[in-house]
Amino acid sequence: SKIRMAIQKIESQQPIDVTVHYIVPSLLHNDYYARFQGRLETELSKIKNISWYYHPPKGDSPQDIYLELAEILKIMRFNDAVILVPKELNNPQLLNQFEELLDQNPSGKIILIDQQPPSNVLRSDRVSFVGTNNRKVGILAAFKLHNKLKNMDEALYYGIEGPGGHARIQGFIDGVNFFDPDADIEVVKLKDADRIENLPYVRHIIRSCPPDRPAGVFSGNDETAFAVLRCIEEENRKQIFVVGCDATREMRFAVDTASNCVLATIDTKLDQQAVKVLQV
Repeated sequence: SKIRMAIQKIESQQPIDVTVHYIVPSLLHNDYYARFQGRLETELSKIKNISWYYHPPKGDSPQDIYLELAEILKIMRFNDAVILVPKELNNPQLLNQFEELLDQNPSGKIILIDQQPPSNVLRSDRVSFVGTNNRKVGILAAFKLHNKLKNMDEALYYGIEGPGGHARIQGFIDGVNFFDPDADIEVVKLKDADRIENLPYVRHIIRSCPPDRPAGVFSGNDETAFAVLRCIEEENRKQIFVVGCDATREMRFAVDTASNCVLATIDTKLDQQAVKVLQV
């Protein structure tokens, strides 16, 4: 009923034709964003006077997203909207490029999803963010790992940070410091391409963990978390535990059926963001 009310509100406020553009963030993470894309298409199809277009990336770098945004903004009208994942917008160069695009193209709304932008970006009434508080995601991961490790001596904590995942990892660090203030924490950063070819990095983490000490690993994305699971099984490390993020099919299955080492994959509720987009 809430979805229906949101749709009716949009219909009443937007009697003229509106175009919605969705910039697909990457070809590398199909399962994760395909869920959002499917739900978005379903919800938009219920609304009169709205047409939508999907823009596949011309490449897999964050720069490609903003190049595509530049082309879309040139043709947007006042009531149109563009939806995108603001990858690496904490990079000063990309942030400056983003702000210049808004200044040069005054029409249309910008709806950011999934990765939290810097707070100053949201000062513009044209820009809104729809998504889960990523710092809370990290704190929840810390709690789940601490709950498993709290009765084990000298536990170690590892955070694996992917692009755009700084808020999740910072929340994880803050959470560990709160739940287990004397614990050792190590953070490993991965580039976007490394999310696929990540086994060498993950294997290094698993092998560097002393065999006599338990450890908890939080991965800011499920692709890397699944690689952690594979390495734990390969190395037969029964005292290492992993929490993933994004609730992809593979990791949900692993949580339900795999060994005791997979504690959880945190659902960032990307599907629900499609409905919230209609309320922005």
